[in-house]
Amino acid sequence: MEDVAGKAKPTNKPTGKKDKNKAAFYMCGDHHLGLKVWSPETGDDSYDIDISKSLLFSAVDKLAEMSSHCSVGVFVNLGDFMHANNLKNQTQSQNHAVDVDSRMGKAIQAVGELYKRIVSRMLEVHDEIVVINVRGNHDPDASLWLNEMIKLYYENEPRITVMENYNKFMWYEWGENLVVLHHGDKVNPQRLLENISGLLYKQWGRCRYRVCWTGHIHHKQALELGRSMTVESWNVLPPADSYHAELGYGASRSMSCVILDKQFGEHSRFKIGIDQIR
Repeated sequence: MEDVAGKAKPTNKPTGKKDKNKAAFYMCGDHHLGLKVWSPETGDDSYDIDISKSLLFSAVDKLAEMSSHCSVGVFVNLGDFMHANNLKNQTQSQNHAVDVDSRMGKAIQAVGELYKRIVSRMLEVHDEIVVINVRGNHDPDASLWLNEMIKLYYENEPRITVMENYNKFMWYEWGENLVVLHHGDKVNPQRLLENISGLLYKQWGRCRYRVCWTGHIHHKQALELGRSMTVESWNVLPPADSYHAELGYGASRSMSCVILDKQFGEHSRFKIGIDQIR
């Protein structure tokens, strides 16, 4: 803890005028940092720790330019940011072996470096930063220590809020907007609606616009549940691993940023496709 706590160097607040009614949500789908993909085996791009860091920072960098008018920037890690949960290099629930790039220690070092770059870039363009780390099925434990590491590192930076992630359901209110986050594993949209409306009944009543954003399936899908809530899943930047590639699975690769207005809900959104950052 002493090696990490409060060590973040202060970043000057941006000088340009920002729209206090706008928040930019950087939607990071399952990033699987630590995954190893070999192109000749899968038929798609290769992927490793260095590629992972480069792709995500490039996407955040471009999205920051597009959303720099927003006062608040929210980095939303939708879970499975880390490909392996521990030194066993297996999935947590079913103990499936996963393809990893080198050692777990290297991945831990890399995720710390990557978050420092991402948060520093966002601090350059937004007045305030919120970091949300959802716990996935690949990293239910790793995402806990990741969250604590970020909190400690930025504990003396008043412009940063790191939300607690002990609960797999996380939520953030922005004016009339209730944004609920869940990785999306082992749950369907109807159950999400039922649980959120019951668990967050006070927030539900305060907010006119309600969304639940998930990851897990790697595909871009949106389902409007009557007038109550929209459930939306998001694309990812990494290619399919060998297991999913040989079964014919795959998805479009991109990262999006959603701009929410405090009073009127979604204002706009931007998307960076994989071909723009390769």
